Amino acid sequence: MTVEAVYDFVVWRSFPSSAKLVSDRFDELASWPRFLAYGLSVKRGAKLKIQFYAKQENVLGEKGVKQASGVSRLSVYGSADGKTWKYLSGIGLPPGTFDWQLFSGELTVPSDVAVIRLYLGGGWGAPGRPGVTWVDDLKIYQDGALIYSEDFSNWNPCIGAGLGAVAGGAGGYLATKKPEYALIALPVALAGGIIGWLTASP
Repeated sequence: MTVEAVYDFVVWRSFPSSAKLVSDRFDELASWPRFLAYGLSVKRGAKLKIQFYAKQENVLGEKGVKQASGVSRLSVYGSADGKTWKYLSGIGLPPGTFDWQLFSGELTVPSDVAVIRLYLGGGWGAPGRPGVTWVDDLKIYQDGALIYSEDFSNWNPCIGAGLGAVAGGAGGYLATKKPEYALIALPVALAGGIIGWLTASP
């Protein structure tokens, strides 16, 4: 059984990564491990527009139950004090497989809400054929003005590759005084990139 949420450095809209949620269970969404826009201050009575891009494979959902059961979704919660939260609204994705599409939803901030947070969940698949949802370029607008943006960027592999290249190249040259030995930067950069990839976590 697989239920996971990770950065994807291969499939994305905004370099270098996207959020990837995977589930092959019929009873558990793959939840992004941290709330998005946590404690974001909003104005009472303001119009919020939330939009993001999503791509999906093999999400089955569950027919014959409630509408949002088992499908990928972004849920919005509100609070007056950041301690007690209530569900406000949500954007559910259709089941199935589709390429990158823009999804959006709007809501009016209730009079008893001062801050919001977002929950991101990836829909169900099946054993051996998991449901996979990618999300990128999330934005929140308040009365038309951008107040929050999340592109799920994780630069660990790039930083690891860059540091590996510098360290390997400099070390190879300084140890031998021969420029050609600076080429050791290439495998060290690759190793640094791989280490960055493996250590990247939400």
